[in-house]
Amino acid sequence: MGDPLKFFYQGVARDGVMPGVIVSRRPLENLACEYVARRFKVLVDFSMRPHGNGTYLTHTIDITARSPLARLVAPLIRRAVSRQVREAMTGLRAYLLRSRAIG
Repeated sequence: MGDPLKFFYQGVARDGVMPGVIVSRRPLENLACEYVARRFKVLVDFSMRPHGNGTYLTHTIDITARSPLARLVAPLIRRAVSRQVREAMTGLRAYLLRSRAIG
C-alpha cells in the first residue's frame, strides 16, 4: 500500500495528470486507489470474487468535488465517466474472454 500512481485523463479544456496512491490491496479480493488534484478527489475500487470458473469484478468510482467550479461541472463529469467506464469494462471483458479462448 502507498505505492505512487498517476492517473492520466482527457478533459474538455485540457488533459492532465492526477497523482495517487494505493490505499487498499488484498490479493485476489480488492484494489483501491485514491487520486487527489486541486479540484477533485477520486477513489477507484476494484472488488473481485470467484464465480464458477471465472470472477465477478465490481468497479466503483467515487468523485468528490473540491472547489465551487468542480461542484458545478461534477454532474457532467460523472455522466462522462460512467459512459467511459462501461465501455472500458466491456472492452476488458471481451479481451479476457478472447485470451481465455486462445490460452
